[in-house]
Amino acid sequence: MGVLARSVALLAAVHFVAACAHASNEYGLKAAFLLNFARYVEWPPAAFSGADGPLRIGVAGRDPFDGELDRALAGKSAAGRPLTSRAFSDPSEAHGFHMVFVSRDQAAQLPALLAAAGTSPVLFVGESDGFCRAGGDIELYLEDEHIRFRINPAHSARAGLAISSKLLHLATLVH
Repeated sequence: MGVLARSVALLAAVHFVAACAHASNEYGLKAAFLLNFARYVEWPPAAFSGADGPLRIGVAGRDPFDGELDRALAGKSAAGRPLTSRAFSDPSEAHGFHMVFVSRDQAAQLPALLAAAGTSPVLFVGESDGFCRAGGDIELYLEDEHIRFRINPAHSARAGLAISSKLLHLATLVH
């Protein structure tokens, strides 16, 4: 798919997800955001077990998605890699994922999750107020009944992640 076509597809997907936030399942929409984040973030090749290794998404603590994340990822891929997800309770497991979702009720675990990940290329996505300022990469929030997102590109760069300029353009940047 060409760069222009991918840009149009991303803009359409994000607009659709944001426009439907008031009429649909909040975590179904957040699952769609995670899918798009997986497609517009690049991880270093060494982050994977091999050329066809999966992109693993972890959900810290209790899983608020109620199956929505699994449904959103079923049969989908990012950069030719299959997508998998699973919840985990021990913060030390954070380094074993490429992306970690941290729900509001797990926000206090963020320092332990970040410490466990260390310098591993893990994208941290959360939904608590101030998530990006506390060390997270992407913060989902509601504004006017729409799901929006903030990105702290400095955090992602330190982890060796490259966030697409198209995704950065759609976000509010936190420095």
